[in-house]
Amino acid sequence: MGTPVISYSAPAMREILIDIDSGDVRANALFYAAKSSDSLRAALDRFNTVRWDKEAVMDGAKRFSRAAFITRIREIVYGTDGIDK
Repeated sequence: MGTPVISYSAPAMREILIDIDSGDVRANALFYAAKSSDSLRAALDRFNTVRWDKEAVMDGAKRFSRAAFITRIREIVYGTDGIDK
């Protein structure tokens, strides 16, 4: 669990993944902007030069774990999620 990815820079993907260019130590993605083979090739070339923080990437993936899901559902059901209903 917790593998860095190359992704097209779609809004939905930016909600889930953390861009290496953000400076966030939990970064787990390298985005490419254009839907072209040149853009993807550049991302592939760059991906191999990035020094990913394996532990941080793995920690970031934990927010999608089964345990995190169960905890979040319990918070919603029991009203401890901080959202006014």
